Amino acid sequence: VKQGSKNEFTGDLNRIGNEISAGRIDQSIIGIEKMPPEGPDSAWHQPDLYRLIQGLLSEKKYEEAAEYLQYHINNFNQQKTELQIVLMRIYISQKKLPEAAVIFTQTSKKDLSEKQANQLQLIRNALGDEIL
Repeated sequence: VKQGSKNEFTGDLNRIGNEISAGRIDQSIIGIEKMPPEGPDSAWHQPDLYRLIQGLLSEKKYEEAAEYLQYHINNFNQQKTELQIVLMRIYISQKKLPEAAVIFTQTSKKDLSEKQANQLQLIRNALGDEIL
């Protein structure tokens, strides 16, 4: 992810949001890659990032989605458990069990929906000995 100033790219957020909404994921990625990824100059907005992640996942661009999932998990609380589960599933499918295990240990086990609890149990089973 390339660096740029917040002021320079804030005007691009509406265009990027429109690209995401219109299903033009590749075009939105081109704009988003120019944004500062984190820190006080970050131009990310949670709803836009969430829409980008959803778009990447719908296009089955899991490798690309993983970076944005990790950023979202680290910086926003919205949909955190949901996105942690998605990221763990991606890592397991890529045979990145240690990375999935780290996310598993960081995932809150409180106030889960029944679906989330079942998904975490399946992930726990898939990780096996990776979880100490």
